[in-house]
Amino acid sequence: DIINFIIVSITFVNIIFVIIQNKIYKKKVNLVSIILLVLVLPIGINIINIIAPERSNNLVMGMSYVLIYVFALKIIELLNIKQESNILRNVTEISIAILLVTFILSNTASYMARKEVYNNYYATSMRILNKIECFESYNKDTCVLIGGLIKYRPNIAKLGNGFISDDFETWNNYNGTRMINNFYYNYMGTKIKLCTKEDYLRIIDSEEYKNMQEFPYNNSIKMIDGILVVKLENNPVR
Repeated sequence: DIINFIIVSITFVNIIFVIIQNKIYKKKVNLVSIILLVLVLPIGINIINIIAPERSNNLVMGMSYVLIYVFALKIIELLNIKQESNILRNVTEISIAILLVTFILSNTASYMARKEVYNNYYATSMRILNKIECFESYNKDTCVLIGGLIKYRPNIAKLGNGFISDDFETWNNYNGTRMINNFYYNYMGTKIKLCTKEDYLRIIDSEEYKNMQEFPYNNSIKMIDGILVVKLENNPVR
């Protein structure tokens, strides 16, 4: 944030230098164009936030965020070679270089976090499947309800860039509870028969479900109304 503030501040100073050095202010059309560009740039950079304000981060935002650095580099190209201009040019280039290094490090941290999340998801899924298959009355025709999501957030995720999901592998809704079945089929060559959404919603609201313990405790798996229930969360997604 500090480096971004420095880059933005110096860029505005550079714009003033460019206007003065090139005497853009003598032509009203050019001056108005520069002012409009400066005013429109923040809108262009934050266009995704304007279109989808409910989203905190999105990969599409990455391209718009990069615009400010391209703009900053373009402005320093327009500076005349003078001592003051060279200082501004050097500070801008060094700031962007530092920011580039931090981006590389944060991206690396993000992908390391994703790998750790995947490993946790795989191991937990195996344990859940083992509990299901070892349940005494379970067979291939038994409907299964998985109450909740496999959630895990590694410590290294706090160093990530925020654009990559780093807390769990599945969608944060009812369909996310069904994605584990695709995971079993793709990686373990097996499938379980999942219950319907209607049964899912009915059972997670029941007192019997609420009284169960969360996985991996012994009381986290139970037969309710002919459906084998595995409880991962107290308040699963709907």
